[in-house]
This record gives sequence, structure tokens and C-alpha cells, in this order.
Amino acid sequence: MGGLLSAAAVWRPVRVVAFGVLIGLGVGGVAALGRRLGDIPRDRARVGERDVVRITGAPVLGSVAHEPDAARRPLVVYGSPRSPRAEAFRRLRATLPFLHVDGPPRAVVVTSAVAAEGRSTTSCNLAITAAYGGARVCLVEADLCRPSFAGYLGVESSPGLTSLLIGAAELDAAASPWGAGRVGDGWLDVLPSGPIPPDPSGLLASRGMADLLERLTSRYDLVVVDAPPLLSEAGAAVLASRAGGALLVARAGHTRGAQLRCATAALAAAGGQVLGTVLTMVPAAGPAGEGASWRLGLSRGDTAGRHWWPHVALPARRMRPTADPFSRGEPAAALAGRPVGATRAGDEPVSLTAIAEQRAAAPDQLVPDRLAPGVNA
Repeated sequence: MGGLLSAAAVWRPVRVVAFGVLIGLGVGGVAALGRRLGDIPRDRARVGERDVVRITGAPVLGSVAHEPDAARRPLVVYGSPRSPRAEAFRRLRATLPFLHVDGPPRAVVVTSAVAAEGRSTTSCNLAITAAYGGARVCLVEADLCRPSFAGYLGVESSPGLTSLLIGAAELDAAASPWGAGRVGDGWLDVLPSGPIPPDPSGLLASRGMADLLERLTSRYDLVVVDAPPLLSEAGAAVLASRAGGALLVARAGHTRGAQLRCATAALAAAGGQVLGTVLTMVPAAGPAGEGASWRLGLSRGDTAGRHWWPHVALPARRMRPTADPFSRGEPAAALAGRPVGATRAGDEPVSLTAIAEQRAAAPDQLVPDRLAPGVNA
């Protein structure tokens, strides 16, 4: 009997510990599953500016507005230099010197998570903007699967980058000047893709590509590389790591959070970094900003874990015209187009010169009786 009691005393703590371990594993599994299920809507949500910064950890360097004829006029810096899109690319170019402490980057790889994000358009306009500023620029088309420079810039696709990498052409023959060479105060050379190879990722990650980048950075002030999407070609991440960093392009209302997160992880795995992000095709503001400010992404409480569903803000409400304090009760819209000094319809403009002349001629007559100094009786 004593042996049974001693055995029960030994096995009871073991059972308690075993049950505790099982309960802990069950609770932990349920918590992990709940967290994963909570992240699914966030990964599927289309990203906005706040989401891009939160996922990539890099600032938004440029926000390019969407225009209906953007596909017909991709080179907006060259064709419409005063448009808002052109100004956005100029601001993007102005931020490049501040990306590195020691100086501006000599090579910039422009890439995205998936295709159709505005990556090639951003590369071309950035290169043209830098050439307008007086830099010697080389624009490299590294998207060997879907080359687009022939349609954008009107250059021949061959010989090009692949011809250089396999030793079939020299750099001076493959890189052709664009815009008669001179673009503004600078110089722009375009290196097209060349013949499409059977293994594009292998060429982009090859040692020959790294040597070519070194040659280009020693010859030009800025090298802009239009790289393929990170989730399509593994060589794009290796290319970005050898260039020193990448500009990650995301399309507003189109790119999903999971895609952007996987692209950032691919860059980090290859040893590269995201220098900054560019948000393209942002809905442009309409008249008075009405109906145009659509906030895409997650609700404000997503970081606290309270709300994880996608949130789209409603259009801005029409504001009533405010009353002008000098309009005697009339709305401010009723005063538009009147001459200066006329407060109501029918009033004549007030001449400040005439008032000054009257005040100098008869100053006593311009003082009201209630304000005149009193006379001792």
C-alpha cells in the first residue's frame, strides 16, 4: 500500500506538467492561427502611402498622380515639362542626393513587386530629369523578358545589354545617345535590352553584369537601371544589391500588401536595401478636392489590432461657402470678380489717393462730431 501511495505521489506532478504543456501548446497554436488569419485581410488589402512606409520601412520619395493619357504620353518630363507628373519626377530626382550620407548614389535600380506598376515609365522620366539637370546619365534596360524602351524611347533593341554580357558587342556600339545626345544641360545614353536570352535571371546575377555596372558608374554620373519585378525574376534582387540599393515602385490601389512584403524580403535576402519607394498612379485631386481623395489601405486602428478590415474613405463633402467678414452678410462667392474696394453690387471702387487729398485739404471736416474735441463753455 505504501508503494502505491509513493508511486501516485511521483506520477501526479508529471501529469500536471504534461497537461500544462499540452494546454500551452494548444493556446499558442490557437493564438498563432488567429494572428495568421488576422494578417490575411491585411496582406490582401491594396496598399496606400502609410502601408508602403510600414511594410518597407523606407520613405516615400515620390508620389506620381494618375492622368488619363499617361499611357499615350509616358515621357511626361520631355513632352509636358510643366505638368504635375513632371514636377513629381523632378522632386524624386532632387531627393536622390540625400539617400546616402557620403553622396548621391551612382547607380539606382528601379524595380517593383509585380508587373504593370509604372516601373519603366519611372526609370525613363527619372533619367531624362537627371540629364536636364546637367548630369551624364546612362539608362539601362535590364527587363530582359518584357523590354519596352523601343516603344517609349524609339531606340533599337539590338545590340544591347545581352550583347555586351555575352561578348558580342562593345559598350560604345550598344549604348546609343538619345535626343541627339544632349538633353538639357546633360547627356543621356540608352542601353537597350538586346536579344531576349533563355535565362534572364542568370545574366542579371552574373559576374559580367557586376563588372558592367562598375564600368558604367565610372563613366557616367548616374546609372538608372530598369530592372524586372522582384517576384518574377530572382536576378533583380541580386542586381539591386550590387548597385547599392533600389527604388521600389508601387501602384496606388493596385499593389497588395503581401506582394510588397515579399518583394522587400527578397531584397533583404539578397543583401540589398530599399532606398525609397515611389507611389505611382495616385488618384489626382479634382475640383476643390471633391470626390478624389480616396484613402486606400487599412483603417487607423490596424496597428493596435482592433480593426483589420480594408477601409476606403468616402469622398470629401462639399463645403458651404464661408462668409467674408467685410461682405456685410454676403457670401464670399458673390464677391468674386468685383473691383477692389467694392463690397456690394453697385458700389464704386474706392480711391485711396482721393481720400488722402481730401484729408490733407480739410482735416477738420473729415472728423465726425462725436469724435471732435469738446469746447469749454
